[in-house]
Amino acid sequence: RDAPCRFCVYLHAAVACASRGLWCWTWEPVGFQCRHPRLPVNRTRIRALVYGPAKTGTTQAARLLQELYANSWHSEDWRFHIWAPLVDEFYARPEHGGGMFPWQRLATPGTAA
Repeated sequence: RDAPCRFCVYLHAAVACASRGLWCWTWEPVGFQCRHPRLPVNRTRIRALVYGPAKTGTTQAARLLQELYANSWHSEDWRFHIWAPLVDEFYARPEHGGGMFPWQRLATPGTAA
């Protein structure tokens, strides 16, 4: 019976918090800027391997690391740039069926008809 009243109070509190920026930590700004001074080239000495099961934020972690450090990759990058061309080359051989559609020609620069 007092559930609609509780909902209205919750909704009012949520709107008040959102309008005053109390939840601003829940969104991430575009273009993260590191506050530390730049290190000399090739002197970062940072070696990290980040692992996480699917759908746990690994893509977001990889994108953050790419903004902080130039040399960081996600498994999607490895799969697209390294694994896929190797598999295509393997199956394009005559002993493995050959004559496949050349997928590497699809979305690569300079292949427009």
